[in-house]
Amino acid sequence: MNVAESYLCCHPWIPSYRISFSSDLFSMHCTKQKEEIEFGMSFGSGTNDSNATELFEILSRWPRKISRLDVGRVNATREAFESYSTLQNAFAGFLSHHSDSLRWLSGTDRPAIGVIPLEMILSTCPLIVNITLVEVSNESTFCPTETFNVDSGLTTYPTFNVRNMVCIDTAVHLVFNLLHCCPHIENFVIRGWNDATDELISILEKYCRCLLTLKIESRISRESLESYSRRSGVRITYIFRLAKLK
Repeated sequence: MNVAESYLCCHPWIPSYRISFSSDLFSMHCTKQKEEIEFGMSFGSGTNDSNATELFEILSRWPRKISRLDVGRVNATREAFESYSTLQNAFAGFLSHHSDSLRWLSGTDRPAIGVIPLEMILSTCPLIVNITLVEVSNESTFCPTETFNVDSGLTTYPTFNVRNMVCIDTAVHLVFNLLHCCPHIENFVIRGWNDATDELISILEKYCRCLLTLKIESRISRESLESYSRRSGVRITYIFRLAKLK
């Protein structure tokens, strides 16, 4: 990593690169498209607390700013992540380094055994306007901060600048928590929600009043969705999953 960092500092004109370690440790890629740089990273079972800390410390000094962050498999639990201050500080330093350029966040947690610290990422990087979550089923991945005012009994949530969000086969309550914190969301795509209820409509009406379009695949009744569309002016598109051929 240090060799790659030094090389890129000496050759800033290189438009793209890929750095790969063993498949169970870490890999990343950086590709320049027009004037933006996309950076992707994924973690494997070989990533442990010590090498993850060193990794983020190096990435916090990376010579190029990134516009996209792809977080793949993460094997650390929320408890383990929060118990190691050096790891948390290294990750915070990495996010701070790229906070003035990062606009796109993509996350997947197919094994459902880890944590993607969404709240930390979105709080540190206010320019993120696009989020894609795929098969994130671990509900401890994102728990919004709740500040209780004992006198007034009010609960406040952090406010993120997210404008476009795509959720595919992602935990219902996780998405609900995230929507509470995204009052500026304009376009929302949701698929694979067989257990969704009309509670989604209530949350959108209360917390997402800037919403313009909703593309949805779920078992929420069409009557409820069309009624919401008439009240709010939100344009709704229904997504139908094609049956598999035998």
